[in-house]
Amino acid sequence: MEEEKPQIVEQYEHQKAAGASMYFDPMELDEIFHYYAGSSDMDALEDVLKLAETLHPTELVTISLQAEYALMDDRPEECMTLLESVFMEDNLLHLMLRSGALARLGRVTEAISWAERAMEFDDPMVAYDLGVGFLNAGQYSIAIRYYRRCLEAVPDDLRAMLGLLFCLNRVGKAEEVLQCADRALEVDSFCLEAWLAKSGIYMDKEQWKEAEECCDYAMAINPENADSMVMKAQCCLHTERIDEAYQYGQEAAEHADYEQRANIYLFLARLDHERDRTEQAVEWGWKALMTSPDDWELVERVAFFFADAKEAEIASALLADLIRAEGEDATAYQLSVLADQYTQLGRVEDAIAVFERLTREFPTAASYTMMGGAFMGMGRFRKAYSALQHACKLEYIWQTNVLLTLCAHELGWHKAMMDHFTVAYCVDADEACKLLHAIGPQVMEELEKRGIYEYANTWCNNNMRDQVQKGRRQNEDSKNKFI
Repeated sequence: MEEEKPQIVEQYEHQKAAGASMYFDPMELDEIFHYYAGSSDMDALEDVLKLAETLHPTELVTISLQAEYALMDDRPEECMTLLESVFMEDNLLHLMLRSGALARLGRVTEAISWAERAMEFDDPMVAYDLGVGFLNAGQYSIAIRYYRRCLEAVPDDLRAMLGLLFCLNRVGKAEEVLQCADRALEVDSFCLEAWLAKSGIYMDKEQWKEAEECCDYAMAINPENADSMVMKAQCCLHTERIDEAYQYGQEAAEHADYEQRANIYLFLARLDHERDRTEQAVEWGWKALMTSPDDWELVERVAFFFADAKEAEIASALLADLIRAEGEDATAYQLSVLADQYTQLGRVEDAIAVFERLTREFPTAASYTMMGGAFMGMGRFRKAYSALQHACKLEYIWQTNVLLTLCAHELGWHKAMMDHFTVAYCVDADEACKLLHAIGPQVMEELEKRGIYEYANTWCNNNMRDQVQKGRRQNEDSKNKFI
């Protein structure tokens, strides 16, 4: 039920709309401010705060509102600074603001201490507000405590249930989410959030029938809710109803807010890519990018989509821009994907430059192995051999030795070819043979003619027992990393 608008708020809005000169005392401004705070309307809050600063710049209420606005605007340090000059330990708002600011600053023990001081006011709504504060700070486990304390006093408080539901979801308490959602539905069977929460848990469990039933309830409650449409589309996708998934995805895009739209466009792009509708997939990808072209996280996701869709020209251009923007913060995965796109485009020198940066900034077995694989693709087997040897010095991975086997074969180094495959074979014989059969069957045939199995067993028993055991241990962590 929508909160009834107080008379003082109606008076404020009437005077503001008329452009009249306004005067309200500090307590009236406090009431107006907190009415808008209930809906988190930051523009309306800012207008009220400016009026308070104009009319009563040094009043306790004005400074308190400044601190509260700063915290709502995610400026906890500024909130703490403003509170310092006016802080009163018997002021409930001050106690909750200090607790919330400390929580956002990661000073959790202090935040809880001030929260407990606030709880001394013996009002269940204090527990609810503290739950909101810790939720907004990302301290979900602590928020759960306060929501539960509120529900102990007011068992049917739906707002507290929904806050608890959100936090339980974030900390991965699946069964408790279902219990909490069911309890919320006992209070209000038309609670959209509860149906969506249940659907999400069933989706995580891959119980698609149950998930879809919950989606259907949610869509019946609000047919224009984009979240329920997206979840319905996911259910359709996982039950192999691609056309239905696409239809619900399109409907979701029409009703989604600004932040949701890019993800939905990417979902549609992937569906079209799976159905070999390349032109339409690319169009959805561009639509996703155009929702916020300066959002580098979005640029990254779109770039990776184009890489998956084999649109190397577009993917490489986006990734190059992203990596320039990221500077020293560019990740190994970003660099490796860009190098791979350049390799696919035949831009050999560009790929090599990226691989050199990758191995310089991320000198891992993985980065050197990827570099070696790229050189092999270019037919530069000496370079590949050198890079793969660097990888082996950093970590004992059998897949790398299979690639070294191929390089040695191309270079005519038969003894090295035998030795490298022997290492891979002794670590994981079945997988090593399977991989080499897949990527170099003619090399496997040659090794078999040279008696590789007898050679490997003798070599392992006489020379490499300790190293092979070490390789087997490392193989548990790295198995299939480069396949």
